Amino acid sequence: MDNNILIKDLKSLISIPSYGSEEKVAAYIIKRLKLEGFKPKKDKYGNVLLEIGKGPGFLLNAHMDTVGIEGWKERALKPVEKQGRIYGRGASDTKSGIATLLYIAGQLKDAKLKRRLIFLFSVHEEDSRMEQNGSFLAVKNIDATQGLMMEPTFKGNKLGIGVGCKGACRFKITVKGRPCHSSKPHLGVNPIYLADDFIKDFKKIRQLKKTYSILGKKVNLCSVSTITQIKAEEGKNLVPSKCEISIDCRILPGQDSKEVVNTIDSLCKKHFKLGYEIDSYCNNGYFGYDRSMLGLIRKVALSHNYKANFRIRPGRNDSSIFHNHGNIISVCFGSGESDQGHTIDESVSIKGFLDCSNILLDIVKCICL
Repeated sequence: MDNNILIKDLKSLISIPSYGSEEKVAAYIIKRLKLEGFKPKKDKYGNVLLEIGKGPGFLLNAHMDTVGIEGWKERALKPVEKQGRIYGRGASDTKSGIATLLYIAGQLKDAKLKRRLIFLFSVHEEDSRMEQNGSFLAVKNIDATQGLMMEPTFKGNKLGIGVGCKGACRFKITVKGRPCHSSKPHLGVNPIYLADDFIKDFKKIRQLKKTYSILGKKVNLCSVSTITQIKAEEGKNLVPSKCEISIDCRILPGQDSKEVVNTIDSLCKKHFKLGYEIDSYCNNGYFGYDRSMLGLIRKVALSHNYKANFRIRPGRNDSSIFHNHGNIISVCFGSGESDQGHTIDESVSIKGFLDCSNILLDIVKCICL
């Protein structure tokens, strides 16, 4: 395995900003694939796609966008290698996954494949509505039965491989009040106080619990709902005319998102008599796996001295889109470190990154050669 190529690609990708636009990262990916002799395509949404081989489709996906760089702008896009780690935005989530897929493509360019490998480098995975998500926009044209999604997975020599994930419902509620001068608050209706009463009831919402079985092992999950932001900015000496409440709900695989929406709407009707507006979107979770594929992953991982643990991930990822909208049995397994995504001073263990790239290459070889 040529470690230098992987590390060079990762550092190059980190240095390219992709939290506002993925165009420059897409250009890098296209250039790299062309240097390997491939003919990648860019669709009208900005996704980069490559297909090699013939036969039943097998999908390999990594998203090109990252979260922002607030809190460490001076160094987030300047990759640094020290003490066995590489630092920079996307080092784990998921420029590492892109680098791994570029490597896998290069390793298999002359191979006689029994499966058609579909590489999808997608846009707008991070905190996006479904109609903006690159994977959702592309999935209707992807003919595959199985796939691997490059999300951060490893910690030490343990792999937290996803065979499901929770869904996400997000709400921005605008609460209407009656403004007045703060010296005479009795003349108005303070929407912040209305929001406070709403939050007290919100905290009493009963969360759904459910037990799942992964290869015979029981997994207990609970839905989660959290207030994440409250905003009211009209002046220090004014009772505001409105305030905004942001809510993040993580729903269970199979849970009906309409129930969550209806619950939030009912609370709004109870507390906000002067009116309110709700802007919301929901992306459902998923759960499902191919037993033989998990057995293969476990075997290959063990041959590299890694232990594969299968789990339902707490955060939503695009595996849910491929599973729910493309009937693609998706496993979430990448070459990034599981606790590093979205953090300040994000980094990845070089050994773990290289090892997982090697494991993923061997898995793809076992499936497609």
